[in-house]
Amino acid sequence: IFTSEKGMGAYLRDIKKFPQHENKIQLVYGTKAARERQWKNSVARYFIVTYNTFLSDIGVRSLNKDAATVTVSTVPSWVYNPKSKMSLVDAVVCDEFHRVLRRHTSKTFKAFATIFKGTKYFIPMSGSAVDKGPQDLWAALHLCDPKLWSSYWKYVATWCDLEETHFGKKIAGPRADRAEQWK
Repeated sequence: IFTSEKGMGAYLRDIKKFPQHENKIQLVYGTKAARERQWKNSVARYFIVTYNTFLSDIGVRSLNKDAATVTVSTVPSWVYNPKSKMSLVDAVVCDEFHRVLRRHTSKTFKAFATIFKGTKYFIPMSGSAVDKGPQDLWAALHLCDPKLWSSYWKYVATWCDLEETHFGKKIAGPRADRAEQWK
């Protein structure tokens, strides 16, 4: 479960409402050494962590701004199998996903797309998922079902008005003829 620092307590409290799961929760926080021990908790079924902590622990925060690839060598072995290049996690919950997964070109999106490929359930949650228009949803939709939502530009051409500029295509806003489908 990815959330904010405030959200960690709320998820901990809510999961504890189900006594059979109470001893299977691991908050991931503290020093790097403490977090390494917490990630190795073999009893835990629920790991609650902030986006920043996770991205720091897998080395994404240390990549330079223009890094094209994400290395997953530091991801715990129970999360990702580098041989099959598939996630070993059953479900991922991203609370307030719009804060980190809105841009399909971000290091965070690239890391999540790599590490959680093949995850059975990917659940993005947000009270304000759309800021600029439908294009803001593609990253979350792609993580939910990469085959259905495989092409960013195909999605944008379907749901947004595009303008040609001397720099290339520019998103002008949501397509008016598709507005009814968004309600």
